[in-house]
Amino acid sequence: MVKREGLLTSTLAVAAAAGVIAVAAMASNGATAAPKVKKGMTWLKGGSNAINGTVTVGCSGCDAYNGDTPCTTKLPVLCFLPLKAPKPTSTKVTGNYDQWSGGVVGTTPPYAGNTFATRADANKACVQEFIDPKWRVAEHHDGWGWNFQAYGNVGTQFKRFWVDINDQPNATCWAP
Repeated sequence: MVKREGLLTSTLAVAAAAGVIAVAAMASNGATAAPKVKKGMTWLKGGSNAINGTVTVGCSGCDAYNGDTPCTTKLPVLCFLPLKAPKPTSTKVTGNYDQWSGGVVGTTPPYAGNTFATRADANKACVQEFIDPKWRVAEHHDGWGWNFQAYGNVGTQFKRFWVDINDQPNATCWAP
């Protein structure tokens, strides 16, 4: 009887070990990890100057290297019209990362970031909204980087919008 109990115990131990190995094999071979969610960079309105009609837009919590918002999220696109306009005298530049852009900003209706396959597609949304071929999606470096000031407005202060960054392909929902 002792031999049978020992045999039974050994058999159970082998079966348990085989089950652990099988589960481990399934986890390493058959099971898939959760897919990585593609994200794009978004900015928000930082403030506006009622005297001269300018607005500050910027990163504020963005991730300029890997994106911060899932590309399936519907947000406006921040559009930019480059004009090389001189900085109004009442506009204060507070450092390298808060520069005058010389242009105008506005936003589109909301789009999922993955609506656009390429930067050119995002540019088309700006052209369609503002009916001028010179409009394009705003780019992280339009002022210098991280923030910039421009003429125009972008709606609600706490609403984020899609922005392009030309040197960080992992931070946009679209290809260059």
